[in-house]
Amino acid sequence: MADDPYAVQAKRSAVCLSCHHKHLIGVPCPCFIFTESIAGRISREMAKHRANAKAKEDEDSETEDSDDSSTLSTDDDDDSDSEEEEVDFKEQMMSMLNKGINKAREAADAATIAAKKASVAAEKQAKKAMKEAKKAAKKAERLAKHKLKEAKGEHTVQLFKTPKWAEKNELKRCNCLDGVDNGDSRVYYPLNLPRFVTSLECPEGIRVRMEDPEFGWAEPQKVMNPAAEVLDFVFQYVGAKELAKVATVDRLWRERIDMQTHFIDMKQLANDYEHQVHSGRVESCLEFNGRLYTAGDKRVKVWNLETYECLAEAVRETAVINDIQVVNGALLVCASNGSIRQWSLTHNPKNIAYVAAYWEHRSWINDFIPSEPEPDDDGEMFCRFLYSVSDDRTVKVWDANKKVCLFSMDPPNRTCGTMRSVARSARHLYVGSSNGVIYVYPLKRECDREDRHGCSISEHGALPFCLQTELQHGKGIILQLECGGYRRQVKHLYSASTDGTFRVWSLPGKSGYEHECLRVIDAHAPGGALSCFCTTWAHLFTAGQDKVIRVWNLHTMELQKVLHPEELCKCMYAAENEVCSYLYTGHVDGKVIMWRLGAYV
Repeated sequence: MADDPYAVQAKRSAVCLSCHHKHLIGVPCPCFIFTESIAGRISREMAKHRANAKAKEDEDSETEDSDDSSTLSTDDDDDSDSEEEEVDFKEQMMSMLNKGINKAREAADAATIAAKKASVAAEKQAKKAMKEAKKAAKKAERLAKHKLKEAKGEHTVQLFKTPKWAEKNELKRCNCLDGVDNGDSRVYYPLNLPRFVTSLECPEGIRVRMEDPEFGWAEPQKVMNPAAEVLDFVFQYVGAKELAKVATVDRLWRERIDMQTHFIDMKQLANDYEHQVHSGRVESCLEFNGRLYTAGDKRVKVWNLETYECLAEAVRETAVINDIQVVNGALLVCASNGSIRQWSLTHNPKNIAYVAAYWEHRSWINDFIPSEPEPDDDGEMFCRFLYSVSDDRTVKVWDANKKVCLFSMDPPNRTCGTMRSVARSARHLYVGSSNGVIYVYPLKRECDREDRHGCSISEHGALPFCLQTELQHGKGIILQLECGGYRRQVKHLYSASTDGTFRVWSLPGKSGYEHECLRVIDAHAPGGALSCFCTTWAHLFTAGQDKVIRVWNLHTMELQKVLHPEELCKCMYAAENEVCSYLYTGHVDGKVIMWRLGAYV
């Protein structure tokens, strides 16, 4: 019966004798190990400690013997002077005899102990020498096999060099070419170099091209039936969608893919926790420094994400809170009375205090966004400006440092609606209105319009925030705007409307203001108007009036999953972390749901 190809391939991997890390036979182990074993280092330190302790003990015993002899001689002189006639010669001789016997016994005991120590030391030395001899023999045998294979031309393996920083820390490359399956699971030191998989071919096998910063590119090597360790190493760099496509290659592939963490997270997208945070609907939510901030019932509450208990009611407003954001390390709260209040964020949420207010709008503030962070005089990143839109049909530009309004953009025409959303790119400011139009303004004092308008007759050149163009999304209200793209590349403008459609616009380059509508998605139409959306590193989440949350691939805009919460989602926030990411959704019944995204984002 023919051998199982998977079993044969599994035999090709072994455990390194030096660092005890599994690697393929015939491939040099790239891990770091100590130049001196840990056991040898400990034994050397213990021997040094014993020698120091013994030297100190001998010095103390010599001092005590000298003190005893001087005291004994003084007593004998006094006795001889006072009682010379009463001293019995026989008793003196007996005492001297007893002392001699005691000293002889002590010498015999010391000789016995020294002989035992010498035998133990000799036995340890012999065992150590035998162990080193076996290790050297195995190493010589492996090197001989390696040289024999090189001579036959079967393979040529380039050994890794030990860098200088590793030598200074008493480390060296293992470079083991063979190993033994001894099942040892001791701690090993991995190779401190980033590696990236750049290609993956299927179904006939796996072809991987590795990039090593120290040794350059390695040629692609094709393995027909890779071992489970090889699949686990490669699959951690492959996206969840691609893993689902290649899962049909082989049974082993299917089993290893089902064990990948990011594939499980994307497949399940589990409801990790659900909690009642407000009695009314949740207007906005965000995560900051491991705590969850929720806005609703004219209050902002702070929650512990480990115990899910309310730490404090940090903010109490006199009007409905519409949005909360963290800007320049402070909490900004915008309300329906036309104010944006700034609150200091302290370690203790009960000590959050009021700092200042941005208050020149005459009606409900629908949205605001900070400018791109820039380094200040101290070298720290700081957002210099704020852009806010309101139902009073104005867009205001604020100085984030002085808390004053620098510029106010009036309605572009009499027929425009209220300003409902705002977003920015590197060059432009985008404002969405209630009549389905997106107004485009330049962030810097420049104008690309060719028609005759205010900038043409101005003595000082281009006017600040001159309207460049208008983008027609539809007839519904522009609920939300966002500039972003796949893998955080700011290449597109995303717009969501109450008519249930979601549009993707291309952003212009370094000049011009032409925006092309690349895609129109009926995300929740017909019958379900969009309520909010958010983007992550690779995915788009949309929520609609149909009480459904849809998950889209941000690159291909393909629908990947549909979530069914019990109530309508009013707001959402994606907290992307290295270990595990979560999506927080606030609903009209006052609940916040944590959806586990895992590490796939």
